[in-house]
Amino acid sequence: MIVGEAIVGGTLRGAYKYENEEENPEGQSTYQWTVDGEVVATTLECRVLAEYAGKTIVFTVTPVAMAGEIGAPVSSPGKLVDSGFQNISDEENTNSFMKQHGNFSFYVPEPADRIFVSTGGAFSLIDPPSSDVFVQGQNDFGALVPESIKTYLQNNPATVLYATERDFGALVPLGPTNQLLVWGRNIPANYDITRLRNLRAVYANGGAFAYIYRTMNAENKWIGAIGGTAFGSVVPDAIHLKLVEDPPRAIYATYDAFAVLTEKGRVYAWGNINSGGSIRPDAQSRLDGMVTRRIISNMSAFCAIDDDGTFVPWGNTTNGGVIPADRLEAILDQGGAKSVIASRHAFCAITKGRAKAVSWGNATQGGNMSANALDFAARGNIVLCRAATWAFCMINAQGQAEAWGVAGSGGTIPRDAEGFVASDDQHPADFGALMQGSGVKPGIHSYFRGKMRDDGVDVNDESAIDAAAARFAQSMDRVTSSLRLANAYVGVYANDTSFFFLAQDEFGLTERLLVWGQANGGGTMPDATRQTLMASQITATYCTNGAYAVLANQGTTEGVVTVWGATLAQLDAGEIPKVPPEIAEKLRRGIIEVYSIKRQPPVNPTTVRVDPSFAARHRDGTYVLWGGNVNNQVFVPEDQGLSPGSTSSLPPMKERSGLRRYSYK
Repeated sequence: MIVGEAIVGGTLRGAYKYENEEENPEGQSTYQWTVDGEVVATTLECRVLAEYAGKTIVFTVTPVAMAGEIGAPVSSPGKLVDSGFQNISDEENTNSFMKQHGNFSFYVPEPADRIFVSTGGAFSLIDPPSSDVFVQGQNDFGALVPESIKTYLQNNPATVLYATERDFGALVPLGPTNQLLVWGRNIPANYDITRLRNLRAVYANGGAFAYIYRTMNAENKWIGAIGGTAFGSVVPDAIHLKLVEDPPRAIYATYDAFAVLTEKGRVYAWGNINSGGSIRPDAQSRLDGMVTRRIISNMSAFCAIDDDGTFVPWGNTTNGGVIPADRLEAILDQGGAKSVIASRHAFCAITKGRAKAVSWGNATQGGNMSANALDFAARGNIVLCRAATWAFCMINAQGQAEAWGVAGSGGTIPRDAEGFVASDDQHPADFGALMQGSGVKPGIHSYFRGKMRDDGVDVNDESAIDAAAARFAQSMDRVTSSLRLANAYVGVYANDTSFFFLAQDEFGLTERLLVWGQANGGGTMPDATRQTLMASQITATYCTNGAYAVLANQGTTEGVVTVWGATLAQLDAGEIPKVPPEIAEKLRRGIIEVYSIKRQPPVNPTTVRVDPSFAARHRDGTYVLWGGNVNNQVFVPEDQGLSPGSTSSLPPMKERSGLRRYSYK
């Protein structure tokens, strides 16, 4: 069978059980992956590339005994490759603060394979060779698995995993259909398991799972939910009735509410009324008059957008559920919203007209721009926007950058060589001041200016620069935190307290690498780390609350992990443990993906640290765990026993899907 979600950007793994009537041990069995019949890989793992979208992928194994006996090839059922998660686009997932891909996550999307997922304090993984599910962590975060479910998963392996903050879900095959098994703090006793059968899609918020059936069930219902009642485990009958004639397309989540988008573009919500679970009558009226195509969420509010730029927020009134009239007018005067980006408690819209930026929500946590940010945003041509937990950063087409909001999780920042300090214990650091004091602005500006020059723009002619920047910004139909600039990739990443700017050439070689924010949360980088990454091909970036990990190729060595940020002593994962020594050894090569075991970011900036961790999947089937809420170790799933010849070769660059190429021409 195929383990993992067939989603662009993920890594699938083939799983099988070798049997031989004469008990001859397995030799070097051979593997083959086909996409619509065309062979694309001959290894146990397969990276899902953008060109596979809309096609069917199949895994085939030909068993080979050590004595040379060759058995008949056996193929898995095919999986249809999707470019997004269950009808939620990469843009919606990236621009939402609460990630929408069925796993408890923030900052950057987790790997799409769904072989490893985490709650706020535990992890669950599928071991492909044995097909067993392993769970470790804190009992109150889902690590205590009922014995009956343990036994069942040993007999009927899961293919995909899901997670809320304190609960896990495992999807298993069941004849021609499937079954969702769930456990954790929010799962009620004696629930009707037949209601969790024949599912097309599964989604998660902080304490409940919502799902869409493949076909309407016997009760004429398209959707359902299970979990804590405070998180939306009961779908109102009125919504069920609406969906009979207009089936659901996807379900979105804030921390404790859900919103369903229908095939006709209508939106209905349920759950905590203070977190988007109830839609104001005026907002529902506007939603009923538009065809919603995208939904972005923060932790307690939603924002729906149509293709014409009409947008409607709802949810917590302080945290972005209501937009002030003057800001609504400013966006509508510019043709509406091109894109919307969410922080924990605020939204920022990039307009369709001159690509201006307008924010609203919690006033001190990104909802109100600083004077410098307001002036910058009014000039328009914004092409990149990334949210940290309580702040935003935006970059325009000329490479000028500005930030606003606060960074205050984990304490104060130290003074730099010039004595600059942006926060103290009572006053969270201002991100605009942190960015200005970091000196990164000239580095971003010069990089974009160089790309202008490469595209033939006269960089000594200000009018030519302005015209080129306007053309560039207007050519973008969406704004997220990454883009293709000519042949280069440019991305901005963030956690609770810092930002990370990365630019790479067409071959994946690092051209520019800049960080800013709190020094104890990833806002500074050791010089040796910088030199190493400048000489590497970075294939993926991951975040915990206060640290970063990058996966890179160094020369001919693939799958190398480098980290920086909050250290082990600070209860985070920005430092690789020296003990046991095999952790560092494993992270030097052969890592396929890195996953984060995040804690929920604090509601407000605080000097108190949370304790997240990283987990890295090695191509030999082991997992490397380190950070604040795990035992630093190399985790070896029981009964692993990888077959000879089962190692895999990674492609030189991980596919960055969904990014159009833009230029100044």
